[in-house]
Amino acid sequence: MHHTPGVSLACVFITVATVSAGSPPTGGATEASQKPAAAQANLEQVVKNAPSADAALQMVKSLAGEWEGKTATGQPVLVSFRTISNGTCVEETLRTPDATDMVSVYCPDRGGLMMTHYCAANNQPRMRARTGGDPGRLEFDFVDATNLDSPAIGHMHRLVLSFPDRDHFTQEWTWMEHGKEGSEIFRFQRSGS
Repeated sequence: MHHTPGVSLACVFITVATVSAGSPPTGGATEASQKPAAAQANLEQVVKNAPSADAALQMVKSLAGEWEGKTATGQPVLVSFRTISNGTCVEETLRTPDATDMVSVYCPDRGGLMMTHYCAANNQPRMRARTGGDPGRLEFDFVDATNLDSPAIGHMHRLVLSFPDRDHFTQEWTWMEHGKEGSEIFRFQRSGS
């Protein structure tokens, strides 16, 4: 397993696959109007296919509380969720085995749901929820990031949340670096259940 010193386990992934040539990552903290036409069209498609902010936010709000989980290799991971900003957003704090905490904030935006991940890699990817066809699943795709000079630099690029029941959920994080993707799956159970 590749490991970059100072980067949390949550930011280093085991499985690596090549990104399809037709879908290069977008990046940088530029405004949508400054992105290439293809990236703008992709963003418009993600916005168009986004679940309603209310329904998606309610799914994330249902996670309020403390959760215990494991990585694919069996290492313990803790996560907590709480509503913030008068109930309009949800804050997630992920505690990894190497004691690196990371925060993600989920907020409504333009009729959909956005997530900003404050990563241990010192960048802040923003992702928008889209429909996955499964009502027990939220899929977040990369829109842009702050403190990311190039899309080739390692960053979280996708998050899939799966909700099999009220006491279990799964996170599948996808990391992208130099055009290659890797993923890590965390399986959680509500603490005390």
